[in-house]
Amino acid sequence: MRFSFSIRRRWEAVKAVERSEPSGQIVGAVERSFTGIATLWRYDRLVKYQERATPVVGAVLWQRKLDSAPVGTPIMPDGCLDLLWDGNRVFVAGPDTAVRWHRSPAGTTYVALRFSGGLGLTLLGVPADELRDRTANLEELWPGRQVRVLTEQVAVHPAAVLEAWVV
Repeated sequence: MRFSFSIRRRWEAVKAVERSEPSGQIVGAVERSFTGIATLWRYDRLVKYQERATPVVGAVLWQRKLDSAPVGTPIMPDGCLDLLWDGNRVFVAGPDTAVRWHRSPAGTTYVALRFSGGLGLTLLGVPADELRDRTANLEELWPGRQVRVLTEQVAVHPAAVLEAWVV
């Protein structure tokens, strides 16, 4: 069974969090299928996670859905930049240098592109230091008209539009 380097790195990061949990409580576990779908269990809630490669080397399309009550989720530093849609807005999560915690409302679905190797910074036209360890609304980085057009399109078909945008 083969999985992308990104899934493997994230799984290794989850295992590291499990080992570092002071209470000794298991933080999560990942089940993977032959289709490449990864399902992350965290405490008593189900988080569905799926990723697949795009035609562009260094860009991965991923989707994540939280089915139950919000609980903090660790975001592991992977050096990647993500362009995300959360059902309301398009925003950018810059490369992280440390673990940070994120809370999402129950039922939230994220559809996003993850860029490695500086690709996202190049495509967005933003210097790395502007986004390191921060999350920014796309309006902060691009002209309002461009953001409105992309947001309107992504709202209709998130995965298809984001993948078309990167190609």
